[in-house]
Amino acid sequence: MEFDVIVEIPQGSRNKYEMDHEVGRIRLDRMLFTSTKYPADYGYIDGTLDRDGEPLDALVIVGEPTFPGCTILCRAIGMFVMRDENGPDEKVLCVPAHDPRHANVQDIGADRPPGPGS
Repeated sequence: MEFDVIVEIPQGSRNKYEMDHEVGRIRLDRMLFTSTKYPADYGYIDGTLDRDGEPLDALVIVGEPTFPGCTILCRAIGMFVMRDENGPDEKVLCVPAHDPRHANVQDIGADRPPGPGS
């Protein structure tokens, strides 16, 4: 199954951007003042709603960072089940659907996709 992921935060960024769904714009939410960087492009699956009323979060493994607002056709290969202040908060791990480097990757138990810069 393929679906669109809208990127909010590019891989390697320390800025946290978030889509303001009321006005349809991406806003700078905050800057991370740590050495932590986003390990993959981070965004949401278009047209979905999670239990918190927000779209489902997604991480997309890409070779190079994209940009806020970029739409990537993806497929899921796994899921992280995390917790935040409101309870469970799932993150879908994805690869670009038509990236030949990930053609054989169907789930995270299979051959690992290449890392950043591959």
